[in-house]
Amino acid sequence: MTRHMIRSRNHYLTLILLVFLLISCQSNTSGDDEEKANQEDHYVGGELPVQHGMELFNRHCASCHAFSENGIGPNLSGVTSEVSKEWLIAFIHNPPEMIESGDERSVKLFEKYKQYMPPFPTIEGKDMEDLLGFIHKFSEGERRSRNNRPGGLINPEVKKLDTSDLTLVLEEIMIIPPSSEASPITRINKMAPGPDGRLFIHDLRGQFYEIQDDRSLTTYLDLAKELPHFIDNP
Repeated sequence: MTRHMIRSRNHYLTLILLVFLLISCQSNTSGDDEEKANQEDHYVGGELPVQHGMELFNRHCASCHAFSENGIGPNLSGVTSEVSKEWLIAFIHNPPEMIESGDERSVKLFEKYKQYMPPFPTIEGKDMEDLLGFIHKFSEGERRSRNNRPGGLINPEVKKLDTSDLTLVLEEIMIIPPSSEASPITRINKMAPGPDGRLFIHDLRGQFYEIQDDRSLTTYLDLAKELPHFIDNP
């Protein structure tokens, strides 16, 4: 074999090796990027975790949030595709802190709904994963459902109701004492008259007040003092 033929063969083998290395590197890089993305936005699935997440959602979130319309808080349809999992966890743990930090989305939500969502710092670990797994499943499901309704009636009542000429005038009567330093600082649930006409109002943390004629409050019953092991939250 001539020296020229040996040189050509070595050159050919070198080219094959370089092509193989390039393909291998691209494949590994693509796989690493995809794995990283999946890790960043991975939400648990499966019947039991989602079922547990639904229980947590019904206990902590359902009074303000839904997946088909706005309520006291924003509609959650598609929320897991709009923001990162990291953002959701931070906001659930401490919404007021997110708002005060100037986070753009948090500030816009506060300006729209005019109130703070209470912090839930105790939802963490598996509970947080299951809750977000449930939110992801139903938020994405509702988003796809709304996008796949060509010609469907989102609102079958085309004609809007006539605007009333009535005006509601609000007057501040009293301020209920805070029962916690964390938001919400009170958990007022109901105001109702007693059989003898006296007016009562209660805070779910155990305080039961009587409203006096001069609009002052007196503590009629404090369950937290009467019951040493009184529990005022789920």
